[in-house]
Amino acid sequence: MKAFDQAAELRSIMGVRRRPTAIGRCRVIAISSGKGGVGKTNLTINLALLLTRLGRRVVVFDGDLGLANVDVALGIMPRYTLRDVVIGTRTMAEVLHQAPGGFWIVPGASGIEEMTSLSTDDRAMLIESLRELGELADVILIDTGAGVGAEVSSLVSAAPEVIVVTTPEPTAITDAYALIKVAVRGQVPGNDAQTRISLVVNQANSVGEATDVARKIALVAREFLNVDVRMLGHIPEDPAVTRAIRKQAPVALAYPDSPAVRAMATIARRLVETSGQLDGTKSSIMGFLNRVAERGLPATSVRRVP
Repeated sequence: MKAFDQAAELRSIMGVRRRPTAIGRCRVIAISSGKGGVGKTNLTINLALLLTRLGRRVVVFDGDLGLANVDVALGIMPRYTLRDVVIGTRTMAEVLHQAPGGFWIVPGASGIEEMTSLSTDDRAMLIESLRELGELADVILIDTGAGVGAEVSSLVSAAPEVIVVTTPEPTAITDAYALIKVAVRGQVPGNDAQTRISLVVNQANSVGEATDVARKIALVAREFLNVDVRMLGHIPEDPAVTRAIRKQAPVALAYPDSPAVRAMATIARRLVETSGQLDGTKSSIMGFLNRVAERGLPATSVRRVP
């Protein structure tokens, strides 16, 4: 399918008649964590829902290549996944799936080893598809894998904004700092479009505990990495989150008045409020794609279907 045709198809699917803002102004935020089990994917899907309620067109891109689980968390069984786009059998428009709450997801591929790294041609195909998607969405949230591997490093160092999710556990704090270090040291020398890094402390027992965790990470990051890490917010320990996860539903839908949802709603509002502080194109989909092109993603061969 030609690029023009796919763009028209995407507009039709997302119900967009025309783009109200300049092309390339779509905001790209990578949501990542130094270790698994800290609530990264849960935060991603609920922020997507809450930002949608605030009037934003939001797409969640499952960036955990090979171990994708956004669709599982939402109880969705997509017919097609990102792998179909990469190998050329489906367009991004055909893969795009509307989630409960009105936002959209690009489902990743789970359990497929070849998706953990991409060839040059496959990267080009993916970048072009993301560019077209970015012309229609207001916000793209990238749910990265956990840890500090090459795939995660490539995404977080290229993203204009990164939200690092941690918990008060010592191992989670250590791994969160390791991820921040990877994001900072992955910057291209001489490139002034540095990644904006924020922190969300999940499963906190109190505001004081969350603030203390954020303060420690920010101090170390400032001293050793010369980077400012701001606290975007904290999410309290809340049994409603566990119940919603078992239902495979966003907690913002299942338990909209729960403490965790109120906290995430505050985070969503802060994201909207800070959008005016960002540096135009450098913080947009075009800035992200330019940096992906500079850095590349881990490469191997994926057979393309003729």
